[in-house]
Amino acid sequence: MIPSHREPTHPGEVLLEEFLKPHGLKQVKAAALMGIPLNRLNEIIRGRRSVTADSALRLAKLLRTSPEFWMNLQAMWDIYRAAKDLDLNLGAVFAEPKTSPSRTGSREVRIPASGWTATTEARIVAAPIEEPLEKPAAANSRLGLAA
Repeated sequence: MIPSHREPTHPGEVLLEEFLKPHGLKQVKAAALMGIPLNRLNEIIRGRRSVTADSALRLAKLLRTSPEFWMNLQAMWDIYRAAKDLDLNLGAVFAEPKTSPSRTGSREVRIPASGWTATTEARIVAAPIEEPLEKPAAANSRLGLAA
């Protein structure tokens, strides 16, 4: 979950403060063990480079974590930065509308092999679609992307 009251922690800071420093592992040694150039690791730690899938796999192997851990940290950072660049309030983007119409329904499902019956329930929330924040072409030009 992306923090609403502060910027998420960059994966490089987590790497340095939660893994390298406590284990007494220097960047030079970590880079050598991972089989990557020192400047690549240093740029990740300084927040100037993203954690790629390759880096996530190497970090996971070195530090006995999962690659998903590193990719999720990077995804949270990327989403936060993209929302900030688009002047979006993440709390408003992901919050459920207060007055949205909803309906619930249930359905009985038979499981043939066992002869059991299960009931599933679903809540369907339909929120009205509002005007887009800005036209795609305007957003692209504001961000310096080609039309």
